[in-house]
Amino acid sequence: MLGRNGPGSQAIPGRPRSLLASEGGRCYIPRAMARKDRRSTQHGRRQELLAAGDHRGARAEARATLADAGAPEAARAEAQAVLASLAPDRVVVAAGAVGVAIALALTVWVLVAG
Repeated sequence: MLGRNGPGSQAIPGRPRSLLASEGGRCYIPRAMARKDRRSTQHGRRQELLAAGDHRGARAEARATLADAGAPEAARAEAQAVLASLAPDRVVVAAGAVGVAIALALTVWVLVAG
């Protein structure tokens, strides 16, 4: 027995069989093969990643676009906009640093005065 779909495998009762090409299923899903077709879908992919909350993936896609010397200027501008939207705001970072400094100062004051 070679596995679930190998020769001699038995169908699992109560479980639907997978659709194979011989059963009328689709075994080939066309993808963008040409370079220009891949570029046109990168904008949509970055937006999907951002909508799904995958900021790391969107950042990687944007950096890949910026690293591609053949990328059109519009794609580069959009990639820079994505990277800029993912960068933290400096005011928020400064406010967080001030909050951490106040918390540390209070902790030291309580420990020393306590």
